[in-house]
Amino acid sequence: MVQKLIPLDEDYKEDLANLFVLTKQYDKALEQLDELDQVWGESDIRNALRAQIYRATGNTEGAIEDLEQKIDNNPKNEKEYLNLIFLYSEQGNKEKAFEAAKNLLKNNPKSELVHLALYKFYLDEGNATEAIKSMKIVFTSEEVDKETQYKVLGDFIQFVNENPQYETELAEIVNQFSVENGRVYEKLGDYYATKNRKEDALNAYEKGIVQDPDNYNLLKNTLLFQIDFKKYEAAAKLSSDGLEIFPAQALLYLLNGVANNGLQQSEAAIESLEIGLDFILEDPKMERDFYQQLSLAYSTKGDDKKAKMYSDKAAATKMPN
Repeated sequence: MVQKLIPLDEDYKEDLANLFVLTKQYDKALEQLDELDQVWGESDIRNALRAQIYRATGNTEGAIEDLEQKIDNNPKNEKEYLNLIFLYSEQGNKEKAFEAAKNLLKNNPKSELVHLALYKFYLDEGNATEAIKSMKIVFTSEEVDKETQYKVLGDFIQFVNENPQYETELAEIVNQFSVENGRVYEKLGDYYATKNRKEDALNAYEKGIVQDPDNYNLLKNTLLFQIDFKKYEAAAKLSSDGLEIFPAQALLYLLNGVANNGLQQSEAAIESLEIGLDFILEDPKMERDFYQQLSLAYSTKGDDKKAKMYSDKAAATKMPN
């Protein structure tokens, strides 16, 4: 069935590779994976599947010998080099893997995919200059899929976290990497947040949410930082827009209520908070926060009776041990 669907949608080729593995047709699976890599570029998911095949067959040494023979016959064969690097890495033989990567670059200087391996090896040996060069090639390569690029960006952010002197390079890479993609700014914002650089984190998150409004985690983090900086007007609008996309997220109703309370818009706060109460799922802390914000909103409105009622409810809410 999948083979019949492939002419209609080539995405099914990856499903076919998985099916070959499940039915233990490992040679066919490897052929399919090689074909996909040639067309779509390297992928962590496909590399993991290839590793699964080698483990299942228990013939890693045989696979390495076969690849080395193919490379001897054709030293410019990028694909075989990449497979060899991967197998050596799987064995934990980083020295051999690094040597294979450098040989590939020597025989094929225009290879971009080799830098997926090289940047890691350079980082391991503390050669930051070469690591950054390799990562920049990965970020601009059309042969490397976006998911893999995000993973490399995550590795670089971790590296900068431990070596803050390279933060300028991080900002430069983010600007070059993909200004139209919110996930890049999300990762940058997360980095600044771990450093407690809240203003920089908010700036990154706000850039990201413009490009990626469907990203709930990015939306949540942006709102939390906006409220922290008392940017209530921006938070009220963003949370309202977010509720159109995520109408069942209790936290967004709460943050919308907080923002409107900050603006002294008690009616809008009450409306959002009372609706949001229905979406709380066994979260006493959030429930208490809702009651506290409702008490504040009714107090602002001048309804002391309801303000006290919600204040009492907040006080009576039992917190987990």
